[in-house]
Amino acid sequence: MRVLVGKSLQACRRKRMKSLVVGGGVAANNYFRLRMEEEAKKSGVRVWFPAKGLNLDNAAMVAGLGYQLFRKGQRDNYYLSPA
Repeated sequence: MRVLVGKSLQACRRKRMKSLVVGGGVAANNYFRLRMEEEAKKSGVRVWFPAKGLNLDNAAMVAGLGYQLFRKGQRDNYYLSPA
């Protein structure tokens, strides 16, 4: 958590940003929220978090979509291409 907080605030300083919006699964972590708020305040950065119920892990969203597609009978092979 310390690295994520530090690098996020470092990016804010480099880009001269006074506000930071934090999202994703990590934003639901109480300890992370506390550390980010404390360090952001020291740095003069205002930090925003969505309501905890809105912080979703991308892997969970992908799995949920995959499940729904599977239920509808959609199948694919394991051969993927970046194009």
